[in-house]
Amino acid sequence: MAKRGAGGDIFVGELRPARSAYRIQTTPTFEDGLKELGRSDAERLYAKIQQFERHWRGGLSEPDLTRMFDYKALNGSEYKKWGVRQLTLLRNFRVILTDIPSLNPPIMYYAWTFRKTRQNDKVETNRGMLICKSIRERLL
Repeated sequence: MAKRGAGGDIFVGELRPARSAYRIQTTPTFEDGLKELGRSDAERLYAKIQQFERHWRGGLSEPDLTRMFDYKALNGSEYKKWGVRQLTLLRNFRVILTDIPSLNPPIMYYAWTFRKTRQNDKVETNRGMLICKSIRERLL
C-alpha cells in the first residue's frame, strides 16, 4: 500500500523518517564532478544545492520540489531499484542522488554531478546510477 511520508513523499512500505533527521553526504565522485565543472560553476551549483536542501529538509512536497528544482525519481527499472533521483539545477547541470531511510541516522547521498550535453546525458546518468548502486550495496 502506498503511504505518504514527511514532505509528501509517496512510497511503498514503512513510513520514512522526517527529512530533518537525514544526514547529507557527498561521495568522492560527486566532489570530483564538482571540480571538473570549474570553480565558478561549482560555486553556483553548490549554492543551488544548499537552497534545495533547505526546502527538502523543510518538508516541501515532492510536486513543489519538482516545480522549483526539477527534482524527480528517474524512470526505468534499474533506476527505481537503486532509488536514483535527479536534480536539475542552473538549466544544464545534473545532480544524481539517492537516500537511504533505513540507516540510523538516515542519509541522503549526492552521488554524481555533471554538465548535461546532448551527447553525455544517458551515459552520465547511468554512471550516477552505478554509484548509487554501489552505495546501497555497501550499506544495506
